This record gives sequence, structure tokens and C-alpha cells, in this order.
Amino acid sequence: MEIAYPGALLEFMPRSDGKSVSGKAAPKKTAGKKITKKVASGKTDPKPKKTAGKSKKAIKQVGTIKIGPPKLTRFEKARILGARSLQLALGAPPFITIDPNIKDPISLALSEIDANALPISIRRKLSNGNYQDIAIDWLV
Repeated sequence: MEIAYPGALLEFMPRSDGKSVSGKAAPKKTAGKKITKKVASGKTDPKPKKTAGKSKKAIKQVGTIKIGPPKLTRFEKARILGARSLQLALGAPPFITIDPNIKDPISLALSEIDANALPISIRRKLSNGNYQDIAIDWLV
């Protein structure tokens, strides 16, 4: 499960009318077309140079939480709660013994979070591409 930290970048998907959600026109697709690049002399360069992409660096987890607060945020908890309750509603086996007073999958998922029974790691990202995978039992 990947949960983006609030510093993560958002991408806008194009709509069916050709505009993106931000209101600008969506870029044209170049399926199967050969892309050439014009250089300053006016000639076309048949092989455009590849630019080095930003490398994403994983921050080593040595027992400390480097990115974000040391506790599970309410947004992370809500995302985990919603995903786990959907899994339970679709027939996934619970990780804890079911209490007789638990009737719905949301309260069962909440009790699993409180019991540290979920084998989930949270990936907290920064806008520069750095991230850290944190086990949920460190945050609860």
C-alpha cells in the first residue's frame, strides 16, 4: 500500500474532451511518430539526447522516522481503515479474533489497527523524490 505524504506532487489526468483537470489543453499523443529535435543551427537532430531523470532515493530505516510525524496521521489512518474495511467486506480473513459485538467491517478494521495486527508499511514521500517505508506498528 502506498500512501502519499502531503508534500507529494499531484498529476492531472486528461478528460475525454481533450482538456486536463487544470483547464489547459492535454498534450497530443505521438504514437508511432518519430520525434526530431531542432538544434540552434536550424537542422533537425535525428537522435534527441536523453535527459537524466530524477532518481528517487530511499531513506534507510534504522529505527527512526525521518519523514513526517512520529505518529500515524489521521489521513493515513483513514486510508488504511477504508482499504482494510473494503477488503474485509469482500471476504478477506481478519487478522484478529472477531469480538461478538463487532457487526461491521469498519469497526473490525479499526480494532485490527488498534491491535497492531496489520502487516502494512506506509511509504511517505517528499516532493524531491525521497521516500521512507515505515511499518505501521512503529506509528501506532
